Amino acid sequence: MKRDRLYGITIYLLNHGRTSAKTLAEYFEVSVRTIQRDMDALSMAKIPIIAYPGSDGGYEIQEGYRLDEQWVNEEEFSMMATALQGYSSAMGENQVVDLCEKIEQLSKDDSHILLDFSVLQEHPRIYQHLQIIKTAMQKHCCLRFMYTNARNERKKIVADAAGCMYKWYAWYMIAKMEKGYRMYKLVRMEDIELVKDMQAQPHPALREIIASMHDEKHQQPMIEIRLRCDKAKKLSILEYLPGEILQEDKKTFLYRLYVPKDEHFWYANLLAFGDRIEVLQPITLRKRIYEDSKRWIQLYQEL
Repeated sequence: MKRDRLYGITIYLLNHGRTSAKTLAEYFEVSVRTIQRDMDALSMAKIPIIAYPGSDGGYEIQEGYRLDEQWVNEEEFSMMATALQGYSSAMGENQVVDLCEKIEQLSKDDSHILLDFSVLQEHPRIYQHLQIIKTAMQKHCCLRFMYTNARNERKKIVADAAGCMYKWYAWYMIAKMEKGYRMYKLVRMEDIELVKDMQAQPHPALREIIASMHDEKHQQPMIEIRLRCDKAKKLSILEYLPGEILQEDKKTFLYRLYVPKDEHFWYANLLAFGDRIEVLQPITLRKRIYEDSKRWIQLYQEL
């Protein structure tokens, strides 16, 4: 808490110049004595704090001082700017765009790396869901929504949102239920609304929740797939179906990957390679492809 306040005071003084101890105390909701101790701590940390006595007195940071010279170097600022630009290309949030501009002012415009995640942009409805979830957490209330699971079963859900996570090319909400925390895919949520008369409960840090879900084996079940692949498509398969090569010969290679059982993006990627890959295991997946293929042939047999 103190470290965050010291950083906040430094930013405040850099942006506002000379400021009285009373103003700082009111802004950071602490006593004047605490501000005085904070100034001593900043001086010991080699932040050039100057104190001015009198009615027009206060504290300011020596002119010409730049925070990045002491806290973050140019290369690190450039990395921050690049990461934020990539996030902004996928999300497009105004707050992120504004933050990008601030960071860019402190970094050199000579980065050799550009992250463009715009291809990951989801339907505007997903961003609306994210905003509603964010509002619910800010107002400490629960959410109500209709949810369709991977088995096409619809159910009305009331949940206490703990946060959101981007995983497996999709957004998920992590929420507290009667039997613990679970994940809901945002694209499967409909008619989402705040339940203002139901108070949300405090949650641990999101990373701790996710770690506990994995420890308790609440993560999505995974299945192992083994493929025989055409070597001519090796690079594309490695790119779109991340896994490991088990064995190679001149024309083909044996490949293994693990995929979430109840998701569908990997199935589309498998089918996209057509006859360049053959599913060896599991047998249930071979049968699924066979049955789907028969339906497709029947659908398109009349041209």
